Amino acid sequence: MTKAVADTSALLLDLHTFDSYEQILVPHEVLVELDKFKDEKSKRGSKARCALRHILENLDRFIPVEPLHLYADDAVISIGAQEEATVVSADVALVLRARSRNLEIDFQEASDEEELEDTFFETYSTDVDAVNGSFGILHTNRSDRLVYYWNGHISYVKEHVLKPGRRIIAPQDARQTCFIHSIFDKNIRFVAATGIPGSGKTYLALASALQLVQRGEYDKIILTVPSEHIGGKDRYGYAPGDIEDKMYNFSRGILDNFQSIMPDDVRMDLKFLKSNYDFIDVQPLYLVRGRNLDRSIVILDEGQNTDLYTMRVLATRITDQSKLVVCGDIYQSDVRYRCQIGLKQAIERFRSLKCEQPVFAHINLNHSKRGDFSGLAWKLLQ
Repeated sequence: MTKAVADTSALLLDLHTFDSYEQILVPHEVLVELDKFKDEKSKRGSKARCALRHILENLDRFIPVEPLHLYADDAVISIGAQEEATVVSADVALVLRARSRNLEIDFQEASDEEELEDTFFETYSTDVDAVNGSFGILHTNRSDRLVYYWNGHISYVKEHVLKPGRRIIAPQDARQTCFIHSIFDKNIRFVAATGIPGSGKTYLALASALQLVQRGEYDKIILTVPSEHIGGKDRYGYAPGDIEDKMYNFSRGILDNFQSIMPDDVRMDLKFLKSNYDFIDVQPLYLVRGRNLDRSIVILDEGQNTDLYTMRVLATRITDQSKLVVCGDIYQSDVRYRCQIGLKQAIERFRSLKCEQPVFAHINLNHSKRGDFSGLAWKLLQ
């Protein structure tokens, strides 16, 4: 049996660290530290609450250990020595002390979990040092070109003007151009669009998907959104009505964008979509398991409200003839215990791919098209 002893720092850093262990011993002194932190109105307080809840919900694997009446670090080392368990910690001093006792160590290097690097680059050479799936500007003597980077190679970005309804929709800046290009690129299976509110993430994803279906390149558009209220107060079940009525409450953002794309006289709701656009399916996210999403563009809106498990369930429904587009602002997550944001983790993991064929693209849209006040509020109220 693989056995670990958990330090406070590791529990606060990443609970998925412990997924590979069958039994995790949690010293009483570590629980006391988490209890002390849990009331803080800070990132650490949120993580402490998440860790305590996770331990409670997984008592078959996380085993609280009786008090040793030691400092927390001393208790971790003592239990690690007694039980011959791996010491899991992000505390450098504790790791060094454990190493001096010849204990097994699993050192988790701390990082700033809230930050997601904006990898949009500018270069004057085709020899680019960039992150897989990123976009940038290549400056040459003749012109400036938008480019996409994957595995040591760059390719040129094509500008698409969209005509999905009566409106003509043209990208308003370089990043929007890159986002639309990534949806039209047949090789790219997973497109992640992050960025500030009103930057066009959902609007452009819908408009691009509509045009691709109209051209016959895909059969369906599947729209879904996590069932989270602002602040994580409620879920589908608290809303009145049947599943369609409940889903409607969480789909207003998608439907508002659809309304703005289609003719002005259309009153957009789920019943209208069903009767007039049979190629559009509004899917409750929690019912996606088991589905085979073929020849479809799947758009997940508010993707910051998923964890890695949910992202995995959704992404593994996608066939090689489909495309997944996830839109979200990781700084507006409403998950109650948000130790991990699935959208951010998915972006970081796909960036590290080393395969030849490009399958992933990420673009951060950083200008609000909703108006000056929306952009100002986003800056001031972070």
